[in-house]
Amino acid sequence: MGKGKAIRLTHHAERIAFPRDGKKAKAYFQNLRDKYTRCWCVNSIRDPWQSELVYYQEHYAAIAKARNKTYARARHAERMITTRDLHGRKRTCPEELSLQAGRGKGEGVPGYGVFAGCVMKYLSWMREWSDEHGGHMHVLSVHVSQEAPYRAVIRRVWECSGKDGLMQVSMTGALREAGVPCPDPEAEESRYNNRKMTFDRISRDALYECFESAGISVIREPGIYTLRQALKIKEGTDAQERDAEAMLRQILEIEEQASLLGVMEDAQEDLDGNVLVSEEAYRLLKIREGLGGAYAFKAAKAGRELLAALEEEQGAERDRAMQEGIWKERELEYAALRIGLLRCDYYASDGKGGSRDEGVPQ
Repeated sequence: MGKGKAIRLTHHAERIAFPRDGKKAKAYFQNLRDKYTRCWCVNSIRDPWQSELVYYQEHYAAIAKARNKTYARARHAERMITTRDLHGRKRTCPEELSLQAGRGKGEGVPGYGVFAGCVMKYLSWMREWSDEHGGHMHVLSVHVSQEAPYRAVIRRVWECSGKDGLMQVSMTGALREAGVPCPDPEAEESRYNNRKMTFDRISRDALYECFESAGISVIREPGIYTLRQALKIKEGTDAQERDAEAMLRQILEIEEQASLLGVMEDAQEDLDGNVLVSEEAYRLLKIREGLGGAYAFKAAKAGRELLAALEEEQGAERDRAMQEGIWKERELEYAALRIGLLRCDYYASDGKGGSRDEGVPQ
């Protein structure tokens, strides 16, 4: 475990679809290039969008060809697709994993170099995990911001074997073939019981270990980001409070018994000033003392957990507001591009380059 102020690592995955006209994709990847440093890429093409399109063309062209044959036989030429369509559609586009270390000015993280090194170590874990479980996950690129709070964007694609023997782009199928179980194997697979939940838990643990091995203290308790999580925390604190109230009732019963026995009335004082009571009264007093301490502990613990839950919820709100601000900025850039108000030097690069950028920890 690392020393110093503990940080929370946020770990969020989503799929971002791009319309066929490519305008949203250009604005999105331009923003990625402007605000992040690329640390790793699946090929030597420096343009991240073109890099992914080339990867899809090289690996998934057969998928588009097979579908187009089916559409042609059914006389639905308007449904024919390209690998660019596969890359832009919600069900077959790459998955984007967003990581963030802490909040504010990056307290708890020594600097960009350490953060980037931890992210690259996490990338190595992902590639090793994929190789050990059938090679169904492929990382396309890794980008890291150089300013605190440090963020990383990891884009990856999942593939599995289709019914016709062709490779298919599917995260659910990939996790099934990789042997990842649902959290509750006996229950039906659903939104709240699926293989992605199990993989995310394994993935988060590996991410925590990468940062802890670099001497960074990490808060492992999950944050509060949904109503279900908030209700679960509240149920736990309510149970703590009920236990405390039950102990308080026991204390009152003990005191009532002691009163009926006349504990203090029968008490005597010796020459040294010590109070002497009967053996039965002594047992009652010890029980009351133990219950009092347990009650105080339970009540304090419930209060601390509730306070921590409220603080975590406020932090989650700040994170969501920050993420919404980033997306709003991207939407505005996209809108400006459409009406020609923003000059985009997207194609100004030379088109080729190394797979690892300079200045990135090896």
